Amino acid sequence: MAKGHQLIETPLFRRVKHPNYYLNIIPEVLSFAIISQGWVVFTPLFVLHLITLFNRIRLEEKIMKQTFRGYK
Repeated sequence: MAKGHQLIETPLFRRVKHPNYYLNIIPEVLSFAIISQGWVVFTPLFVLHLITLFNRIRLEEKIMKQTFRGYK
């Protein structure tokens, strides 16, 4: 967490906790598809990417709940 980090509570961030990640998924899927050039390579790469992404979101949620009392 960055020093001086503040909780943003706009409607977008109240509904979607990690909008940046969701906005990045489509370009990342396209990038993986272009790089791998086939389903055999694309599928495991994308699954590994999703596992990493969801793990990062889970860890960030834990830190946010520890840092900000009103965070849900």
